[in-house]
Amino acid sequence: MNKNNITDSLTEKQAEAFNSIVSSSVSESGTDSLSEPLKNKDEEFDIADFIVKHSTHYNVKKSKAPRIIAIVVVAVVIIGLCVIAALASSNGNKNPIFGKWVSEQGIEMEIIEDYITIDGYSRKYIIPEGEENVIALSVNGEYVKMLYKLEDGKLHLIIPSADGELETIIYKRKRD
Repeated sequence: MNKNNITDSLTEKQAEAFNSIVSSSVSESGTDSLSEPLKNKDEEFDIADFIVKHSTHYNVKKSKAPRIIAIVVVAVVIIGLCVIAALASSNGNKNPIFGKWVSEQGIEMEIIEDYITIDGYSRKYIIPEGEENVIALSVNGEYVKMLYKLEDGKLHLIIPSADGELETIIYKRKRD
């Protein structure tokens, strides 16, 4: 390809810039490098090498920073997922009746692991093994069984009275 043919199709400023590039490549190598064929056709063109060889102002190095940043980001994401999974699993084992409740009559109750506090009086309780929806409340060294049912965000406690009848008290979850 002839440089005169190329410059004919360019604007005047483009032609000047092209001629400047061509003359600088001729003056550096002593030959017209644009018309010179590649010495080894098996070599691939490497833009980084080209920039390094032809640049006098910039020092181009392959940076390891993007790789390091990617490793750090992946590590942070993995640690975050582990923390979230640990928090989710600890809340997943929580009994749904645990928490603070208030009855329609204004009686406040808090159920935590091993204790029920009703209007400021705490009692130990157990959940009998093999019995569903049963709480056994410690009263004078003996355990009195109460049935409970969770329904529509309400806790229904079915308590036996002294005369043998059953009384139901409905609690709503108390929002702090």
